[in-house]
Amino acid sequence: MWSSCPVKVYVFSLLIYFNNHVLNKIPSRRLRLFWYRRVMRFSIARGSFVHLGVTFDTWKNFSMGSGSVINAGCRVDNRALITIGASVSISQNVTLLTGDHDLFDVAFAGRTRPINIRDHVFIGTSAIVLPGITLSAASAVAAGSLVAKDVPAGQIVGGVPAKPISGLRPSGLNYDASYGPLFQ
Repeated sequence: MWSSCPVKVYVFSLLIYFNNHVLNKIPSRRLRLFWYRRVMRFSIARGSFVHLGVTFDTWKNFSMGSGSVINAGCRVDNRALITIGASVSISQNVTLLTGDHDLFDVAFAGRTRPINIRDHVFIGTSAIVLPGITLSAASAVAAGSLVAKDVPAGQIVGGVPAKPISGLRPSGLNYDASYGPLFQ
């Protein structure tokens, strides 16, 4: 679709460049949220925050529920749909990947698969979530982990690759991740 019109490719590339190298450094979360909602066409609920330095791979394909936060320096590869529920905390430098290559294809063909992060999930600093993963409600990912398999509700996972390390109390959670400090 885009490759058939060089002007559209140029405009789209400029849009993503501006988003990831200019806008995401402006210390006004209201301005950034306006841009994300209106120009990038992301669905971001009220009371949610995207902090400074977060990069996105494309427009659309992104939804975030109320009371959630993506902290500074995260990479959000939204070439396939990324759905983030309510009261989700994504710590600094987390990478959410929806695209990879099929290593069993002779041409290593590119492919995309969605990521689904349910309500009340915590993802620790520098964790990586691979394509096609679902993090079920009330689950947590330890810092520095590589999530290559779905995480069931109430489970804490950690390590490379991430494995179950403990359980959470999945019912009755009262966790609210909606914090937006000034100039973040």
